Amino acid sequence: MSDIWNWSAYGADESAGSAAPETSAQLNAQIVGYDVEASDGNVGKIDQASFETSSGFLVVDTGWWIFGKKRLIPAGLVMRVDDQTKSVHVSCLKETIKSAPDFEEGSWEYDNDVYRARHGDYYGGL
Repeated sequence: MSDIWNWSAYGADESAGSAAPETSAQLNAQIVGYDVEASDGNVGKIDQASFETSSGFLVVDTGWWIFGKKRLIPAGLVMRVDDQTKSVHVSCLKETIKSAPDFEEGSWEYDNDVYRARHGDYYGGL
């Protein structure tokens, strides 16, 4: 289950001549506000992200789509990041994200095994 929390798709867009940011804070600042695209459509915008080793995730603000709820998406579901269109593509359907556990502000901590397990168990079977 630890692979679901690891980033595998993020890197520099060499065709555009950009360099990969060096720190987690730079990466976070770079993709906050990007659209998140499931395989069947848009699910919202990135509110925050973590690039910590074995603890990577996106927090997506779903806006009107799920009545202002936020969803946590483990980094392992990210297929690609497109800096030109400012979008992140994930390997699941909108319904999967809609049915995921709510992201509870203030509840997430990198070492909170119960909270992490709940989201990891949900997405782990994908």
